[in-house]
Amino acid sequence: MKKNNLLASGIIIGFAIFATYFGAGNLIFPPQIGLSSGNQWVLGAIGTSITAIILPIIAVVGVLNAGGSPENLVKPVAPWFYKVFYFIVLVFIGAGSTLPRSAATTYEMGILPITNSLPIWLVSGVFFVLFYLFANNKDNVIEKIGKFLTPVLLVLLFLIIGKAIISPIGTPVDTGITNPLASSMISGYLTGDLTLGVLCSGMFITAFYSQGYNKKQVYNGTLIACFIAFLGLFIIYTGLLYGGACLSGELPQNIERTTLLVTIVSRVLGQPGLLALSISVTLACLTTSVGVGATLGVFLEDISNKKIKYKTWIFIEAILCFALSIQGVTGLINYVTPLFLIIYPMCIVLTFLGIFDKFVPNDGLYKAGVFMSFLFGCVDAAIEVTGSQFLVNLITKIPLGNLGFAWLLPTVVAMILGYFAFKDVPRVAKLNEDITENINAGMDIESV
Repeated sequence: MKKNNLLASGIIIGFAIFATYFGAGNLIFPPQIGLSSGNQWVLGAIGTSITAIILPIIAVVGVLNAGGSPENLVKPVAPWFYKVFYFIVLVFIGAGSTLPRSAATTYEMGILPITNSLPIWLVSGVFFVLFYLFANNKDNVIEKIGKFLTPVLLVLLFLIIGKAIISPIGTPVDTGITNPLASSMISGYLTGDLTLGVLCSGMFITAFYSQGYNKKQVYNGTLIACFIAFLGLFIIYTGLLYGGACLSGELPQNIERTTLLVTIVSRVLGQPGLLALSISVTLACLTTSVGVGATLGVFLEDISNKKIKYKTWIFIEAILCFALSIQGVTGLINYVTPLFLIIYPMCIVLTFLGIFDKFVPNDGLYKAGVFMSFLFGCVDAAIEVTGSQFLVNLITKIPLGNLGFAWLLPTVVAMILGYFAFKDVPRVAKLNEDITENINAGMDIESV
């Protein structure tokens, strides 16, 4: 990537963060939250911002504070944890769901509203050809996303949202919702963007270092990029959420999310709006798939000891994900949901520990926090799969359990116990620093 000034680099990489998070799957959540929130849509916007925007954005800072790579973030948990955790997340959620779902969503929301004469296999085939062209060079993937794809996406979405705000399509009404803040937080929590943030943060941070910036400049540039990404996500999500709230007096609460979004766009801009939506969805899916695919490609190249090169992995991803995509969006979502429920609480724990890493006294907090959040994630996954009423009753008796955060208080308690259990054990990061210093000192002596 050609070196820019820090502000310009921050803006470009901020666009890349925005685009990577803003998959087309996320396009359908804000309108539904707005529809259910009705005239309390402001509280809905706040809740969505907390879990669907702020948490994923600060994940980048968490990874940066922990050493600049996802591997450093999870290293305190266990030596083996990084490869196992990231293999499961990237292969089963990334390649198994996110990438093929992006292509399927492009077909169902980007193509079908315009024409139903094209088969899904043809649309998916074209999609993954474009995916390969954009993702096959890991050295400039961020530049491609940030400079070319995202600005076009933003212009189209701002056009739709601006028109909806200037000329509201309806009036928000009282929907009878009892706790719009908590409800919207859960909906945002389930988007999974925090998982994506933990996975892809290293790619954004590396993009700064590749331009020759020092550590302090990278930190400041990352903050600029995070602010740009937050601003874009907040405007888009809030605008779409308000559009859904405006139809709360006309449409049923159980309307399909995709139908609701198409209705909003059609009411705002008519047939030209549907065309704009089609392009927006396609770009949103493509940008997210390029970010996830590049991260997966780098990881697979690393664990194969570079015996299989990055471009080869990108090609393999394109072929396999094309085959998966033709089963459609619903089939792809169903099988990965339990796995997602297990992983997401762990990502929240890792994010906050990463942000405050310099203040973490020992690795016991990492070990105990991840272990306890994993256990409760397994319980949530079991409920999802079996529908066990016994487990439901058990979870709802725990503080915050009825809001979907039963894991939170037990995890905090476990982290406190973990602190005492590892009170006299040096941190892994500190041991590595000492080893590096000793090696460097030995080299200095030999050179003398």
